[in-house]
Formats: sequence, C-alpha cells, structure tokens
Amino acid sequence: DRFVLHGAGYEPRYAAGLDPTLHGIFSDDYITAEILTGHPAMVSAPFGRDVVRTYWLTHDLMRALAMQSIEQVEFAEGNIHRQHVRWTGGGEVWVNRGSNDWTVAGHTLPRYGFYGRAKLAGAIVEAAIERREGVVVDWSRSVDSLYVNARPLLAEESDPLLERMNPTGKVIDFEGIATDGALRLSVEQNALQLMPLPEGKPFTVRFGATILNRQLPRSPVVEVLAEDGSTLGSLPLVREGDQVVCACQPGVFAYRVVAKAE
Repeated sequence: DRFVLHGAGYEPRYAAGLDPTLHGIFSDDYITAEILTGHPAMVSAPFGRDVVRTYWLTHDLMRALAMQSIEQVEFAEGNIHRQHVRWTGGGEVWVNRGSNDWTVAGHTLPRYGFYGRAKLAGAIVEAAIERREGVVVDWSRSVDSLYVNARPLLAEESDPLLERMNPTGKVIDFEGIATDGALRLSVEQNALQLMPLPEGKPFTVRFGATILNRQLPRSPVVEVLAEDGSTLGSLPLVREGDQVVCACQPGVFAYRVVAKAE
C-alpha cells in the first residue's frame, strides 16, 4: 500500500496501444485503477471538463484514504476481476474490472465501475461509477457537497464511449436530486451553490427544499455568478410541486440560491 502510491502510470504506458478514450487518463478504466489503490487522481492538463470531473468525483474519497493503509484485499467469490479493498479507519472500496455487471453493497457496478466510502473529518464520504436506471453515471457525496453526472452525450464524443454515456438524455435520479446533466452542489457561506460541469449543454436539475441536510430559504432567488464571484443577475426560483427546478445554460460559471432581499 506504499508502492501503489507511485501511481497507475502515464497515459501512453497505461493504455498500451488501446483506445485512449476508453483506457486513457480520464477513462473509467484509469480512474478505477487509481481508486483501487487509493492513489490521488492524476490528470494530463491543468484545465477542462475532464479535469474538473475527475476532481469532483475522486477528491473527497481519495483525501479520506490518503493517510490510511490497506488492511485487506479480497477477490470476491474468487473472481480476480471483482476486488474489495478494506482500509484502516473503516474505508472500503469495491471495483469491478470484469466484463459483467456486479451488484454489491447496494450498487450495480459496470465494467470499470466502483463504489467507495470512508470517513473524512468524522463524516462519511462516498463516490461511485455505477449503473442507474440502465445508464452508467458517476457521483460523489460529502457532508457539504454533492456531485452528480448523468453523462449527457456531447457532440464530440466518439463511438467507443456511447455505451458509457447517456445518449438519449435520460433524467437520472440520484436520490434527492435528478438531472440530465452534470453539476456540483455545495454549501457556500450558508448559501447553496450550483456549479455546472464546464463545456456542457443546457440541462435541468430538480431537487427538494431540503438538500445536503439544509433547508432552502423561504423566499429564494437564483443568482447567476461569473467566474470571479460577481453577480451577473438573478432569476426566480421555479417550483414544481415540492421540487425546485433550475435550468442551467452553457457558459454560466455557477448559480447561487439565496434568500430574496426584502
């Protein structure tokens, strides 16, 4: 568990001639190899959609495992492609590197899928690449933030990725939040900030009046934020029954849900 911290390998070496869209540094294959060994994620560029996605997906879980040691590695049911790793401090990771789906710990893991959970500052953090409603998605959750990615199909996606994307734009329920896009919700100074994954398409997100164990303000509005944190304008918060609806547009850095000024 010390040697593996040296990493999974540079992209050309790891992919070894295979299609880099499926086996390169931003692929599910590469990310689950890092998750399997507790290695902090490596990226090949300083900016971009894939870099942000990798950070939002892996950061909290990898930080929780960073100072822990591997206690046990198990090949589930004797299958070397289904691995269960236990860490000191109670952390656990399940990784499926086999060709068939593996349902374990309440999650359905496709090939190169994983589910992990550990404690960070006394609170549970979780992350996964899993199959939900027939679609491969990824997400992570901590006490103050929630990242969800329904994997919308972008124009530049190549054919090999189609089976790992959401080509029909299906709205995916992530237990308390549903979307056909990719975003991160976080608590920022008692406000709720919604940040779309960069370089995406328009999408809609729906969630309840209570999210991340916090209640939304009674008369909320949605502020549109620039990258420097300045406010570009505001939108009324749309409600559908007991749900809040936010339509996210390309080019917007973030949205912030705050109490309406009286």
